Amino acid sequence: SLGYGQIVGEMSMVDCQPRSARAVVFADAALFELSRSQLVQMAKHRPDIASRLLFAVVETISMRLRQSEGLYQALLARTLATQEGVPRAGL
Repeated sequence: SLGYGQIVGEMSMVDCQPRSARAVVFADAALFELSRSQLVQMAKHRPDIASRLLFAVVETISMRLRQSEGLYQALLARTLATQEGVPRAGL
């Protein structure tokens, strides 16, 4: 769940690929859509704002990557724990 000031769809702004995320709003919300080309224009005319926005995007990507890594590590540990004692082919 996202809150005030949070970003969704940030990866597509960076890598120009289709968005991999969707959002559903369950209450009144104010949303702002910004394309990569709009961001480039903003960087030319308002580099101060574009810089702040890009730092927010990088922080968001970093935080979500760390969360994903933590989930991956937990899943891997659980998978390995359930495989202990199970004979493996070829061993």
